[in-house]
Amino acid sequence: GTRRLLKYLGMTEDNEDFPEQTPIVLEHNSWIRAKAAGLFKPTIKNGDKVKKGKVLGVITDPYGDFEVAHKAPHDCIVF
Repeated sequence: GTRRLLKYLGMTEDNEDFPEQTPIVLEHNSWIRAKAAGLFKPTIKNGDKVKKGKVLGVITDPYGDFEVAHKAPHDCIVF
């Protein structure tokens, strides 16, 4: 996004053409809260479409003594 903006403003010599992308329109958004505290290690990437029940990542303590999987409560797109 930054490179595209710099090119638009004429602030770079970047001649790379950027592929056109269809925008994603979200009509609703919400935060998913974890039931455990700790370090979150995602198993998905930003922009992934996720089905209900898919593991989004795991929560661990700093020493790796426990691990709790966090699953998607509904179909969603991660951002």
